[in-house]
Amino acid sequence: MHSRQLIWKTDPIFLSNRSLCLLCLGQPERALADAKACRALKPDWPKACFREGAALRLMQKFDEAAKCFYEGQLDPKNKELADAFKEAVDAGMQIKNQLQIKEEVMSMQCKVCVQKFMSISECMEHAEAKHPESDVDACFPDLKP
Repeated sequence: MHSRQLIWKTDPIFLSNRSLCLLCLGQPERALADAKACRALKPDWPKACFREGAALRLMQKFDEAAKCFYEGQLDPKNKELADAFKEAVDAGMQIKNQLQIKEEVMSMQCKVCVQKFMSISECMEHAEAKHPESDVDACFPDLKP
């Protein structure tokens, strides 16, 4: 039994394969642990980089995933790593853009009562319901419906 446990902890191929299995089972945290252990044993192995990047991508840590995919591109013929790198970068940019839009939307604030809103329709409803003596422009001068 002891020799099996040793193999499970010291064989990068085993760790890489188990990482893939865990990814397929939807367990990215455990897959990441195996992928990191695999990379610690064989840091320049493109497959180890790919496994770590795949786990991070499944966890939606796109910047970290892209870094792993990039580090694994030691073989210029490895199109899978190049494609994974591009997908992770694109997904990360999309998430950042969505966060920026959400931040901009959350910055819609009534100038009269300083309440924040997530949509233009909420702003309009608020102005009409809470400040009928004011118009929408008084509450939200920067709002462009």
